[in-house]
Amino acid sequence: MLKTKLNRPNSTNKLIFRKELIDKLESGREKKLTLVSAPAGYGKSTLISQWIDHSNLSYSWYSLDKSDNDIVTFLRYTIASIQSKYKNLGKKAEKLLESNSNSSFESVATYIINDLFEINEKFYLFFDDYHLIENNEINKLLSFLLDNLPDTIQIVLITRSDPSIPLARLRSLQQFTELRLSDLCFNANNIYDFFKKCLNINLTIEDAKNLESKTEGWVAGLQLTGLSLQGKEDISRFINKLKGDNRYIMDYLIEEVLQQQSSELRDFLLDTSILKRFNASLCNSILGINNSQNIIEYLEQNNMFVVPLDSERQWYRYHHLLEDLLLNRLKNKNLEYSNGLHKKACDWYEKNGMIEDAIQHSLEIKDFKRSLGLLNQISAKLWAMGKHSSLLEYGNLLMDNDIYTNPEFSIYYSWVLIHSGQALKAVQYLSNAEIEIEKRLAKSNDSKELFELKGRLAVAQAILYAVTGNFEQIEKHSCIAIEYLSEEDPLWYSWAWYSVGLKDMALNNLPEAIKSLKVAIDYAKKSGNIYLVSTIVLRLVYTEQRMGHNVSAFQNCTELLAYIEERGYSELTKVDWIYSGIYTTLSMINFMWGDFEKAKEHIKIGYELSLKESNFTYQFLSLFTLSFVSYDKNNLNNCLKAFEKLEKLMQDNTVQPHFTILYLARKGFILLETEGPEKALAFFNNNNITSDSEINSFNEYAFIPYVHYLITIGDISEAQKKLDEINNLATKANRLDRIIQIQIIYSLIHVELGETEEAIQCLINAMDIASGERIVIYFLYYLDKIKELLYKAFKVLATRKHNIPKEYLEKLKILIERHEKVIKNQNYSDISRRELETLKLIAENLTNQEIAEQLFISIQTVKSHVKSILLKLDADSRYKAAQKAKELGLV
Repeated sequence: MLKTKLNRPNSTNKLIFRKELIDKLESGREKKLTLVSAPAGYGKSTLISQWIDHSNLSYSWYSLDKSDNDIVTFLRYTIASIQSKYKNLGKKAEKLLESNSNSSFESVATYIINDLFEINEKFYLFFDDYHLIENNEINKLLSFLLDNLPDTIQIVLITRSDPSIPLARLRSLQQFTELRLSDLCFNANNIYDFFKKCLNINLTIEDAKNLESKTEGWVAGLQLTGLSLQGKEDISRFINKLKGDNRYIMDYLIEEVLQQQSSELRDFLLDTSILKRFNASLCNSILGINNSQNIIEYLEQNNMFVVPLDSERQWYRYHHLLEDLLLNRLKNKNLEYSNGLHKKACDWYEKNGMIEDAIQHSLEIKDFKRSLGLLNQISAKLWAMGKHSSLLEYGNLLMDNDIYTNPEFSIYYSWVLIHSGQALKAVQYLSNAEIEIEKRLAKSNDSKELFELKGRLAVAQAILYAVTGNFEQIEKHSCIAIEYLSEEDPLWYSWAWYSVGLKDMALNNLPEAIKSLKVAIDYAKKSGNIYLVSTIVLRLVYTEQRMGHNVSAFQNCTELLAYIEERGYSELTKVDWIYSGIYTTLSMINFMWGDFEKAKEHIKIGYELSLKESNFTYQFLSLFTLSFVSYDKNNLNNCLKAFEKLEKLMQDNTVQPHFTILYLARKGFILLETEGPEKALAFFNNNNITSDSEINSFNEYAFIPYVHYLITIGDISEAQKKLDEINNLATKANRLDRIIQIQIIYSLIHVELGETEEAIQCLINAMDIASGERIVIYFLYYLDKIKELLYKAFKVLATRKHNIPKEYLEKLKILIERHEKVIKNQNYSDISRRELETLKLIAENLTNQEIAEQLFISIQTVKSHVKSILLKLDADSRYKAAQKAKELGLV
């Protein structure tokens, strides 16, 4: 970290004190934002420096450059600037950045804001050269700060152009003060005073007016004019010769000033213009001299547009205007010469451990091989610090063929590509990294560093192939990761076990996946990385949910929330997008348990968090869950809205195979409910869900709605055959929630076959299994078809010994009563399309058999529709239902 970026430019006595502008700045003390916006050379930073000294402001300072477009860098420097005044603030935010895993940076800002509330005085956050910020994520972050900062804190932006933040809203709320070009320009009186009091040059009033007209009050131009007038007798004649726009005048004046200097000084200015900041040692090194300190002091004493960056006056930079003009002149020298300067600067920075600065100079001369060599030294550190956008930027600048031979950089660059939705782009980098590592191992097969590199590469490859669905490759690389990484490095060893968990999930060996993920969590906790712990717990609870282990998943979710709270980060889970998965999981579990209000509370948080980041997994799962939770009161419209968003999301993204199965199952049920068997059959056929299709442990869930379709059309034999296949797979894998649902569907089949006792026993079996995991939702979902059977099952259970807890049965009965009341009291618009079709045929006096034949559904399905219609219309006969429907205009 460059401490020079946290030091403000010293105010200078070479400029007049501008009381009217200081007063305007002071008038905005109670506002959230002060904006000083004007082109280069109008004295913005100098004015602010005068204000700080005059009003004795308590402040932090952050001078920005282009490298600060990395949001992690921006946050680190912002925190460090605050700590320069309040050293104990920002500790939690720092800790989060240290364990960052592509998180929502709003969460880090939340902890910065919380700490700022501890400041009991007016405090200013100054950001100089904010126009260099091009990353919109930083603009969003700044807007978030402005919306949430305590009243005692003000942000001050010093910039050449207006930032992309909601200035219009702040202006309408009278929440910001602005100084612009018209405020900063010197008028004739200012110019007269400036030359007389600061430069010891006597102008006439006419000369001052002439300069105002020619320079339009441009402070830098006036300052250069003063330098150019040194030793000139006819001041008025020189001023009259000035003509053209400001850029032309600047060129002319620089030339005038440079011509007055010695050749040694001119060369020094031109050759050091390649440096964004410099000190004597750096200048000596690139110029091959030993008197740079004397030259720098001369430049500063003579007001030659050098800006000290620290109180010790060791580091300096040129005024941006002078820097630009000097660089343009340097281009007139041959390319080989300027490249040599960059190479020497690169050497000095590398020798002094300032690797990122060294990289910038190597990139400037397109020495990509050296850039990659330098990057190899710090890419692991950049990745660990969460500087993912920097890694992406470097990767985009470099040549692919060079990256291929540098596995150190390839691993971390590919990691970021995978997690930013560019997995396919990462394939070639990782493949070539593997080849290169094997070459190195062939030459030196006893290198601990190479073994670790191979293990880390394997983790990245396993995660890549988990995203792209190449199960065989996941297995291969997860084994390599475990072999080559060790518990000496708990962070990477945790990632290795995580990759093993991915392998087990890909092989549909969910019990083993759970074991592997629990080991990964243990090592993640040893590493102290909160985000890593959270990531793996989220994968664990998702796997447990697939197994139907709701109690364990719920416990792991709540334990993670407690773990985070114990470390002082309870707010984190409400603002960071990666915790969307926790609340989505809690929502689905509460939904399964019949706790619908809690389910809605949790999915609201989960869905809103998922929208903070374009992460497909979290958005998919939250919308998928929302489509269920919205349906708890037969609110089909909300369910369909959520599902439409889900389908749009899938169209715009690469969909992981297991998510496709979830989608197919949900879509199949929705089509049966809303469009009928014909549309559902077309969908099943298009997706290879047919009687001839093979059912396996991966796709079995998608076939459950197909079994419903078979029951609906009366093909009970085929339905039972397919359900047997699914049941065998679910039982073998011990997927409890699947087994519960299957038992209920078996009861429907037994009803169709006239086997009432067998149907009741299936429901009792389902309750027995469901009670251990407190699952009730399937009984409510099928209630219109199994209500009478359920009541019979309750009577049977009352007369025999069983292991189903009384509390579970009581809750199920209460929920059934509530469910029926809701249906009875709901709006008639909730009658489904299929029920309306049935209702119209009832009004035409068709029998159940005739309705079944006309709608191509089973007679049992017709009976279920009729029961639902009678309940929703509060009618006790088909005739009364038809009459009421006619009165309501439904038919």
